[in-house]
Amino acid sequence: MRLNTSQTNILSGNSLVLGAVTPPLPACGVCLGWNGSGRSGSYNGAAVNSDLIAPATAGQVYLGRNQAGLFAAGRYDSLTIWPFRATNAAIQAKSVAYS
Repeated sequence: MRLNTSQTNILSGNSLVLGAVTPPLPACGVCLGWNGSGRSGSYNGAAVNSDLIAPATAGQVYLGRNQAGLFAAGRYDSLTIWPFRATNAAIQAKSVAYS
């Protein structure tokens, strides 16, 4: 999950747009789920967006930075990983700001 180059959208990977944003971001939530059929995500409780691109591997996951060492501004209050693909309704419900 990251901002696009112009910092107008929050993305998953290179193609799945989760929502339009204007930095600096207020407290917000993001939830993402995937399986072999693709991935879905929601930003701040908005409707779920999906695409057919499933991650090939989760062997390299960077929280708050990318492989090149570029860091994201902000902090993380909660990170939860489930061993299953949540439903779209659950993804939307969990994508709210942590309180």
